[in-house]
Amino acid sequence: MQLNAEQAEAANYIEGPMLIIAGAGSGKTTVLSHRTKNMVDIGISPNQIMMLTFTNKAVRGLEQQVAKQIGEESASHVWISTFHRLGLHIVGEVDPSLVTLHPAGSRQVLKKITEEMDIKEDNKEFVRPAKLLSLISLFKSELVLPSYLYDGQYLKDFIDSSRVKELIRQHIGTKDRLTLFRTIYHTYQQLLDKHSQMDLDDILLKSVEFFVENKGEILHKLQARFRYFMIDEFQDTNRAQYVLAQMISNHTRNLAIVGDDFQSIYAFRGSDMRNILDFDNHYKDAFTVRLEENYRSTPVILEAANQLISHNEDQREKTLTTNQQEGELITGYKADSVQAEATWVSGEIKKLVNELGFQYRDIAIFYRSHADGSLFEVMFPEEDIPFTVVKEGSFFEREEIKDIMAYASLVVNPHDTFALRRIINTPKRGIGKASVDRIVEAKTEEIDYISLLINGKLPGVKGKSLERAKEFGELAQRLQSGTDKVGVASWLKACLKITGYNVMLEELEEGQRREKQIHLDKLIELASEFEAQDEEMTLHQFIDRLKRTDVDATLTGDEDFDRVQLLTVHASKGLEFPVVFVVGMKEEGFPSPYAYSSFAMEEERRICYVAFTRARELLYLSYPKKKQEKNEEGEKVEIETKPSRFLSEFDSSLIKWEE
Repeated sequence: MQLNAEQAEAANYIEGPMLIIAGAGSGKTTVLSHRTKNMVDIGISPNQIMMLTFTNKAVRGLEQQVAKQIGEESASHVWISTFHRLGLHIVGEVDPSLVTLHPAGSRQVLKKITEEMDIKEDNKEFVRPAKLLSLISLFKSELVLPSYLYDGQYLKDFIDSSRVKELIRQHIGTKDRLTLFRTIYHTYQQLLDKHSQMDLDDILLKSVEFFVENKGEILHKLQARFRYFMIDEFQDTNRAQYVLAQMISNHTRNLAIVGDDFQSIYAFRGSDMRNILDFDNHYKDAFTVRLEENYRSTPVILEAANQLISHNEDQREKTLTTNQQEGELITGYKADSVQAEATWVSGEIKKLVNELGFQYRDIAIFYRSHADGSLFEVMFPEEDIPFTVVKEGSFFEREEIKDIMAYASLVVNPHDTFALRRIINTPKRGIGKASVDRIVEAKTEEIDYISLLINGKLPGVKGKSLERAKEFGELAQRLQSGTDKVGVASWLKACLKITGYNVMLEELEEGQRREKQIHLDKLIELASEFEAQDEEMTLHQFIDRLKRTDVDATLTGDEDFDRVQLLTVHASKGLEFPVVFVVGMKEEGFPSPYAYSSFAMEEERRICYVAFTRARELLYLSYPKKKQEKNEEGEKVEIETKPSRFLSEFDSSLIKWEE
């Protein structure tokens, strides 16, 4: 592909800081790969180049494009990874004993902490484990550890104190709650440190700590190797990532960042759009290039997106253009109800496939929240429309992966209460919660769960429950004895069979079954890859290694299947489709009812902009004129809705409405 003038300008600028404002579909991956080639062509070693991004899919895209430009051998020497992969490398170099605690484990730790505290009734919602973990994550993304909340000192030179105060105001509020949160956070961190564990946000926080404290001279080692740095999706960086990028590159200042403030949609995770808005204030000599030619969408779609986003104030000016043909008008639909909206979408999909030559995989349905997608999951099987639900998050957070890894954990450590609770009744074995509670109560330090279940001395567990508990103990013992006889990949396959997990999967709807099977196959594939590197690897070592594997690892497994994609707009980031439906475009839906401030409303508008700019050829927008809600008596009543304000923020000539 021949670069346009702006792309070539960015690709040819090598020395010093550079800001590349890359609009949606403007070919930023192409620019980064050509820039890498230009570096190598003038004698820069691939070994000196580091490229960072946010997802494994983006990593694979960069790896492929760079390999095309400089060849696979040279490309293998360029460091291309996620921020988390870099963090895992840094932590592993300095303290190999640290292992990653995934979110389910973190929530369990927080649950245990709060259960042992005397929590006032009006704080019960505040101390929900999921909510606490989200809040801790926000503070860690700002490099704030518990000690800073006490004395404001630790890492203070790297912390934006005004932003921390705003987080406290928004998410905590009162002094009493701040005291409560500090206590919980402090206890949580103490427990993690005691067991040499780190949660996902610790990976980057500890990396910065190790840099600051010069542990293992890790910063010096990295700077001795790397001299050129490129960071993609910079609008999504949080404070920890920004500081890490600054520290690792400050010896050469050869830092090129690529991003688009119009696509900054992760504030709820700690992303700070100011990192890209203020970049040239921090780097006064930064060279700035704007990539505004879009190679993805039609002029109609781009014009609607441009007009929509122009209503935001806190942003860098840019206007996307394209040389493509005009394209079809946007299609709008005002449905009488949520059900009618889903029926209309189903009908349009059938027309697209049966009459216009599209495939199901060409079509995506976006919604602002998962609740807006649930009806399609019910309706599509009835309409014989194949689909898959695309979810964000770590590969290791998927239910089926957590299940099988819980079996592995119980076998390796038969004292593991968390693992036992998860899988003693998965698949269903008729062992009730009360019986499980009594099993846990009967457990002592001297006897493990497998032995306890087999000997059957379980006070309060009687009849069929006792019989089934004993059978589960024998099953676990069989799995345990198999660890010495076969390799890890073979053990995982046997586990799926012996436990009845495969049979349970067969009973699921075809799309769901296939999706889960793909993920389990991936887990077995990982085990095979690790065993190829270490033939003597044990199941225990496999578990430990997974805890140090890139926590950002995600996959849909749907590239080879012809299915409509259902996903939130947030999950659509970095994707594109020939046809996009954006549903539920009503006030108090899209935008979110929780967008109270002007900042929050601007983020909602950016989310809508991202949705529009995923579409290549056709864009459909719809909303229900009525929705059902429960009244004070708990009865379902119909109420009128208002169309999303975003539908009136672009010219009406760009959309044709159907009713």
